[in-house]
Parts: sequence; C-alpha cells; structure tokens
Amino acid sequence: MEENNSIHVQWIDGKQMFAVWDEADMLLGYYDTKKEAEDAFTEYCNHNFPEYQDCDKCAKNERKWEFRYDRQWKKQKELEATIAKLRKQIRELKNG
Repeated sequence: MEENNSIHVQWIDGKQMFAVWDEADMLLGYYDTKKEAEDAFTEYCNHNFPEYQDCDKCAKNERKWEFRYDRQWKKQKELEATIAKLRKQIRELKNG
C-alpha cells in the first residue's frame, strides 16, 4: 500500500519515539525508528483495508485526507488568529 505516512507517523519528543496514528487520530503504538513505525502503519492498513492494497484508490483517498487535514489546519489557524484579535480588542476596551 503506497501511503504518505507523514500524517500518520510523528516524532514525539516526550517519549523520544515515533508514534503511529490511525485515520481517526487514535494512537496505534510507539516505535524506536521511523522505518518500524511506517512498516507498522502499512501493516495496519493492509490488514484493515485490504481492498485498497496497491491500487489507485489509495492515492486518491490519501489526497482526499491530506486535503481535509490541510483545510482543517488552516481553519484552526484562522480561528486562533480571530481569538487573538478579539482578546486584544477586549484588553483595549478594558483599558479604555
């Protein structure tokens, strides 16, 4: 299964290990090396989604999830900026 594992495999500083996350952002486990983590994620996908092994649907679905992830990340950043702006306005109003 061809995957872009960057979304699913992340380095965790506090554990000094790589964490593997599934498509629902649930932790699947910790691994000492990135290769072990990527292999574990590939095995997880092949076991749970056999219909997507080595097919064009994999790439299409991965692009769809990356798009959704990017869109959600951008929306979160916009909301954080709005919150910071509103907090600044509140401070200015309180200080008169």
